[in-house]
Amino acid sequence: MGKWENQSNGDDVLKRVIAQRFIGTFKTAKPIGRFDVEQYFKLMEKIPF
Repeated sequence: MGKWENQSNGDDVLKRVIAQRFIGTFKTAKPIGRFDVEQYFKLMEKIPF
């Protein structure tokens, strides 16, 4: 997260905006408590490759 905080204070406007959006998105993120393998595979079946 330190990299993004440094970029959010930098001179490059595009990098600053992207970093601020990234930080805003993940500021309230929480770690995954459990992982349902069956649900993961059902989701993967629907994604075309």
